[in-house]
Amino acid sequence: IIERFLGRAGRHSLVPGEDAGSDELPSESSTQEQVYRDASQALHILPLMAFFPIFWMLYDQQGSVWTLQATRMNLHGLEPEQLQFL
Repeated sequence: IIERFLGRAGRHSLVPGEDAGSDELPSESSTQEQVYRDASQALHILPLMAFFPIFWMLYDQQGSVWTLQATRMNLHGLEPEQLQFL
């Protein structure tokens, strides 16, 4: 089943004018060209994706800063961790 799925996955094309229903396997050169195009597209979004870990690191740090500040406050019976959910 997996081979059948993977075999058909490479045959479909979204490029207008190409026959998507062909039973022919793509040639080795066209497969290599597609790999290069895919790698090029992935490299274009790499700078954008590099900022996501930095964003989430700073976002999570903000939550811990709120908890540290709450330890110094008069909370009237609440725990510092409970203030994040109020």
